[in-house]
Amino acid sequence: LWSRKTWRLCADIRRSGYEQAIVMTRSSRACALVLLAGIKIRTGFKQVRPFLLNDLRGQISGILQEKTMSLLPRQVSPPEHFPLPCLSTDEQAISSTLERFGLNVGGKPLIAIAPGATTWSTKKWPLENFIELCRKLTPDYSLYILGGEAEIPLGQAIVKVIPEARNLCGHSTIDEAVNLVAAARCIIANDSGLLHVAAAVGTPLVGIYGPTSPIECPPWTDKRVIIWKQLDCSPCFQDQCPLGHHACMMEIEPDEVLAELSGLVSTTETPR
Repeated sequence: LWSRKTWRLCADIRRSGYEQAIVMTRSSRACALVLLAGIKIRTGFKQVRPFLLNDLRGQISGILQEKTMSLLPRQVSPPEHFPLPCLSTDEQAISSTLERFGLNVGGKPLIAIAPGATTWSTKKWPLENFIELCRKLTPDYSLYILGGEAEIPLGQAIVKVIPEARNLCGHSTIDEAVNLVAAARCIIANDSGLLHVAAAVGTPLVGIYGPTSPIECPPWTDKRVIIWKQLDCSPCFQDQCPLGHHACMMEIEPDEVLAELSGLVSTTETPR
């Protein structure tokens, strides 16, 4: 449903006088918003809401850089070099965030765990596997669970079994979440926003993929290990497993993630 806030946003955009909007999502709401905001040129992928957009280009699937470049305004030439994404972090702000949450930076190395993935159940590695992994990590690392309010139950379930871990889900601002990711020796995450934040701040990461593709939309960093089974049915890009078995995630074992983490930590520099 459209709220008053959405209608105010439409009005604000209309007053700004934009001539072109580039819609990179499959969201019908985003497409409708730029239409109702009166933007004349509404660019998007061919498969997405053609009755709302009037400048259809490229494909929704494919390598992220290539499909993104296909949406550039026609008068703009694509860049020859694609820089890696980068989020600036401040050491003092990171230290303050760690102090606020009572995380001991002088003790064991910090490992961040991100068990959520928006509303896609298929993108989530089974919770029992995260719990088993945390059990194996606890002797050597200090663990904290990151996520939004939707992930609070996941964090609670983990710390119920692993009381040494800290459940910070739903307790941090966006800035604090970035600082907490930046402070970690490594982060273990599903294909989610926090995975890509880790890439942007330079934190080594272990990315767990199943129904989505690390080829089409990888975390853009050299400090990464991707675990992806590449089953015949994957990537399906579905929020429910079409075959009902969720094998793309179920077949990833905690020991496999642990081994990849150990190798990554041993070959990357300590961030701080």
